[in-house]
Amino acid sequence: MTITTKNSGMLLEFIPETTRGTPVSSGSLRRPSDAITNVNLTGMNNGQVIFNINDFDGQGFVYGLKEYKLSFEYDLQRSKTTNQYAVANTIHGIAATRTAGLGTPLTFYLHTQSNATLECRGCIIDTWKLDTSPNNRLHCTVDISVTSVRYAAGDYGSLTSSIAIGTAFETFQGAIISRSGGFDEGVGAFSVTIKNNTKGLPNIGKQTYKNFYDSIQNIDGTADIILNAGGKTDWEEMAGANGNGAPTEQSITFSSGNSTTANNKSVKWTFGTAAYTNLPITFKPEDGFVVSGVTWVANTVSIADYS
Repeated sequence: MTITTKNSGMLLEFIPETTRGTPVSSGSLRRPSDAITNVNLTGMNNGQVIFNINDFDGQGFVYGLKEYKLSFEYDLQRSKTTNQYAVANTIHGIAATRTAGLGTPLTFYLHTQSNATLECRGCIIDTWKLDTSPNNRLHCTVDISVTSVRYAAGDYGSLTSSIAIGTAFETFQGAIISRSGGFDEGVGAFSVTIKNNTKGLPNIGKQTYKNFYDSIQNIDGTADIILNAGGKTDWEEMAGANGNGAPTEQSITFSSGNSTTANNKSVKWTFGTAAYTNLPITFKPEDGFVVSGVTWVANTVSIADYS
């Protein structure tokens, strides 16, 4: 079963958990963004029909583990300084940062127009993606593994309802990207995906996962690079000097903008030890310049306010 929400009057909020799978009883809820689209909550019970060799009809049902997935899209906003919307407390901040190899467990509350609430417990961010291109905003997509879902009639304890973030939205035109020795002529489009590879911990005798935990963190992305001087610099970084050396590894820094204003700060990601994995060059007379749609990977990621 999938619940998809695109209508006005609905609200998605979240708050960190102290104990995985157990909602906190007090605190201030947060919003992923003031512009959220395409929320999808999917539940599966992995049911199977039992058959017998002497009958074409099913003889009964057995059910496997219940699995829940939550996904949504949002537009990136600037962060605030000290409250629940500081960069470390945002969805993109939580997706990039892990403590002792584990992601922060969250409870999400999906409120419908009829004042009913779906409480998603033990949520771990599995995949977070940002992409942008000319004339577009910085758009984010999130996939989340959920331990359990509870239905409630508009009741979520003594939690304080979220407030609007209220900061500026960031766009392609305001973003900043740099890589030592590369990107000299500019970047026409950019994307990055952080995948935390969450794994469910099954519990014998139970129909639900006990918890979800992160595995290795994969960081990869794409960039449409406008090549300089025939692409010599970027080409040699991918192929190595004279085409037979080791690829160059340089950090990629991507900032959503250049605002350093308190409570309206742009966000900066640093992708450490990044290297090109593919650098195709296509020459088209009608383009007037050469663009390479590269793919890249990185070892680490950190996130902070722009400075």
